[in-house]
Amino acid sequence: FDDGGHVRSVAISPDGALLATGSDDANARVFNVSSLREDAKVLHVGPVLSVDFSPDSRLLATGSEDHLARLILRAEWKVASNIPHSREVGIVRFSPDGRWLATGSGDGFSRLIDVGSRQEVARTKQSGAGDVLAFSPNRDFLLTGSQSIPSVGAFFANLTAIVPESWIAHTGHTSPLSGTRTRLIFSADGSAVLALGMDGEGAPLFDAKTGERRRVTQD
Repeated sequence: FDDGGHVRSVAISPDGALLATGSDDANARVFNVSSLREDAKVLHVGPVLSVDFSPDSRLLATGSEDHLARLILRAEWKVASNIPHSREVGIVRFSPDGRWLATGSGDGFSRLIDVGSRQEVARTKQSGAGDVLAFSPNRDFLLTGSQSIPSVGAFFANLTAIVPESWIAHTGHTSPLSGTRTRLIFSADGSAVLALGMDGEGAPLFDAKTGERRRVTQD
């Protein structure tokens, strides 16, 4: 693939047909996996830092240093929505059911966007850039945090049975993280979170409901 610049992010569509890339030349490109040819190009004004496909493969989300997150329709590769932020958008992630888009920005906010209405329904503030996001497999939790500075918190927001209008009135908890390249991964059943890249601490396991560390035992 010829992406034309330093690649910041890649994503494969859930149907396996497409590969999206985001690069420093301000383009998000979409390649056909079978033919290896470029199908589409979406131009930003700054480097494209993150790309993600919706679960049904019909939407592509992009985040850029130009302070915009974009939703792009696969049918015609047209921009369906520009979602403004006050700083760069370093990460975009769809929820497993495709109803929500979460974004993380250099302004310290992690935002939750209703994909249907294209409206922001909630946000939470981090101590550093909001650049860590993970939805649980069953959509019960959105985990947000920051890897920009050490010793920040990961926020667990319970989304179960909460209407979008009151999502911001969540009850959650924080767990301390200490790493500059932290990645958070839910277990298949959504009950635990693995933190990768924590400085000097290996890969600790957290309970998704309580935020407490789980002891990992070996038989």
